[in-house]
Amino acid sequence: MTAEETRSILTIALMAAFADGLKDEGERAAVKRVAEALGPEAGFDLPGLYREVLLAKPDLGQVAASLQSQAAGRSADIPVAGMLALLAAEIGARAARIAHGLNGDLSASLIDGESTIGGGSAPGATLPTRLLRLTHARLSAAAVEQRLRGLDPPVIARIENDHVVIDMRTVMPHQDEMLGRLLAQANSSQTGPQ
Repeated sequence: MTAEETRSILTIALMAAFADGLKDEGERAAVKRVAEALGPEAGFDLPGLYREVLLAKPDLGQVAASLQSQAAGRSADIPVAGMLALLAAEIGARAARIAHGLNGDLSASLIDGESTIGGGSAPGATLPTRLLRLTHARLSAAAVEQRLRGLDPPVIARIENDHVVIDMRTVMPHQDEMLGRLLAQANSSQTGPQ
């Protein structure tokens, strides 16, 4: 790992630690442990990085983009880096292909959305995305979501404004075809909750 990659990772960790506006000593100690685990040989000024994050308030998108560009060519080895690097336009193109492949009672449309970074570990940190919004002619959103979770493998979605949505940023590109097959399976299934 390069010194710049280590700096980017620590910047993101500090932004997450300070997102609540508190300067908790436990969070500082955890970030210090992360810095030590990443490699003490990097040898940069951790207190200086604290000041930079607190005062300059770096843009999370830019820090993530910097980390992504450093990991170019290695994103297959780092799934999260690949997910962070995806542009909303390319996510939308993938979602459109899946939506066009559906027919029957289950239909899909594309809507703009936000991907929460870190599953909520960095409150308020999001990236723009395109969501696959699913609607079933006869089933409620809760029933569709339950049907999706009952597939093998399960499809994890969420309900937003009474519709089931799938954030395509969380689906790796090589999984698109499988997701299309699973949605078709959910569409044709006559079992499960109504």
